[in-house]
Amino acid sequence: MSISPARSNTSGWLRIALPLVVGLQALAACETTPVKNPGLEIVHKPPIAIGRQGTESIAFKRVIVDVPPGTVVGAHWDGLLKVKQAEHIWDPDLTDGNAQLNFAGSEELRRLGYSVVGNDKDLFSEERASKPRFLIGARIQRLSYDTYGPTCGNCSTARVDVEWQVFDTATNEVVLTQAGAGGARLDGYEAPIVRKAFVAALADLTSNEQFVSLVRTGPTP
Repeated sequence: MSISPARSNTSGWLRIALPLVVGLQALAACETTPVKNPGLEIVHKPPIAIGRQGTESIAFKRVIVDVPPGTVVGAHWDGLLKVKQAEHIWDPDLTDGNAQLNFAGSEELRRLGYSVVGNDKDLFSEERASKPRFLIGARIQRLSYDTYGPTCGNCSTARVDVEWQVFDTATNEVVLTQAGAGGARLDGYEAPIVRKAFVAALADLTSNEQFVSLVRTGPTP
């Protein structure tokens, strides 16, 4: 199932089901000027290679979305003239998708060679894992989310602006704060686009020399 950051006037957190056929009268009456999603224009530096020495143990701790309830974060568009069918409205009571963001971030760090403890698919991962040295938290400060039906692109776009925080469990303090932003486009108007944009924003952390030097074990190459 896909992750969506908001509800619309016809759907909840995980699914959007909207009309695919619009009459000519409806086309004339509805808004037909979709806003270009700025998330697609974000350029990131490549991630810094970890190397064979690896990293200290890391865990994703928490994702907080600092978007006021009821905020319109985007819309669903359809028809040959790209008519707005419904608005995507942020609903903080539907936050079960945050676990998916934690999982996606953990998987991306593992792919890049970081030592990430825990396994979100394991019911007893916390009992099996030792205490991680570093915890990563994310505060999503802004997000935008647009979907396009089969007749006007059949895709989803999103952007997230994130504040990353790195907590050192050895000193019990936040040792790094990093601003980041990520954008993405995926085929399909039910695609997990916010998760994709969230992972893209992680590039601002993994390309930061200060962060990599902080968590890397052994001498810096």
